[in-house]
Amino acid sequence: MPELLLCISQSEIQTPYQFKATGVNVYSFEEAIYHCYHYWKQSIDDFQSSEFFEWVRDSLGLSFLASRVKSLSKLANFSDRLIGFLSIIDYFDEVQLTELKILLAKWEERLEWERLKERADYSLQKNDISRAYALYRKALSYGENAQILNNLAVTLMKLEHYEQALTYFERALKAITAEEVSDRDNQQLLLNLAEAAIYSHDFVRAQACLREAENIDPTQADIAFLYGELNVETDNIRHSIEFFEKALNMKYDPHYIYRIAQTYIRLRKYDQAFEVLKKIIDKDTEFQTHQASVYAAADNMPTAVKCIENALQTDHNSAKLWMLLARYHRMNYDLTNADEAVAQALMLDPEDDNAQLESARIKKAQGKMKDYQVVLHGILDGFKRKYRDFI
Repeated sequence: MPELLLCISQSEIQTPYQFKATGVNVYSFEEAIYHCYHYWKQSIDDFQSSEFFEWVRDSLGLSFLASRVKSLSKLANFSDRLIGFLSIIDYFDEVQLTELKILLAKWEERLEWERLKERADYSLQKNDISRAYALYRKALSYGENAQILNNLAVTLMKLEHYEQALTYFERALKAITAEEVSDRDNQQLLLNLAEAAIYSHDFVRAQACLREAENIDPTQADIAFLYGELNVETDNIRHSIEFFEKALNMKYDPHYIYRIAQTYIRLRKYDQAFEVLKKIIDKDTEFQTHQASVYAAADNMPTAVKCIENALQTDHNSAKLWMLLARYHRMNYDLTNADEAVAQALMLDPEDDNAQLESARIKKAQGKMKDYQVVLHGILDGFKRKYRDFI
């Protein structure tokens, strides 16, 4: 007969603890150690943090357990701290803990940069760019490595720091010559470098990288796509569509289709933008947001609003969608609904820069200049903090 396990906290807990890397909310100590057991690589920075200690002490009301958690910081090895944490209460049996000890021993034998890269890769996959950047930088302190340099540059690209990204891609290309890599990996790095050069407006370097990539494999669709981007950045907009369509004919990729639609919007050819969007196979929330952007560009705000409302029926907890809904309501002069939508976006993600900026715009449109200045000041302070983190 299975054994029934009772939670240590017998009262209903209203305040969860959110694990930073995974975004998972837990409402009990049992859920917390279960999460750390299954996601121990992603929980390294959590169960020993002051925020977790305070949650156990104050929200769970388990001061005696909080003290035991805090005392684990005296242990030198991570594996000892983790096993000690998982053993605080009788939740896992000896077999489970022994199996985990074996995994931890193998993990700790690996080079430090590999472990940091693994955690950084997970953060990048979860779109936690700031954490990924910090982990890649720390991994890089253990020595030049093409993989780390490339991935660090990718995070900078996502942050639109293109010139810094270009520098790291160049360093990765130099580092990769000392390593045995496939032509495909070498070509991908050249394409990454070309993309960074395009957005940094180093067009000579971009063309050189694209030609070199073509010499490896001219059938790679991303080469044609990046030639399209090169034409966009050199203000040859109409010619860029030819390259984007060439890439699409070589390989179906929704990103290619959306880029063609965006280019038609820049040319104010809204009918062609709608027509190319018909090629999208999966009419998901991304499709609906792009469709909304075409309607908004064509000054049809009510239909743009309707597109985002439809998308929210599928993904009600998307801060980005709520922010877009706020934007289109504001552009439609519906400031009441705009204010409600941006409040929902900020509730879901208080650190969302775009939602904060949209909130400021709404305050300004409402004539609340003092509130507008307060929000804007907070955004600028946030930008300064992030800038300090990335220099």
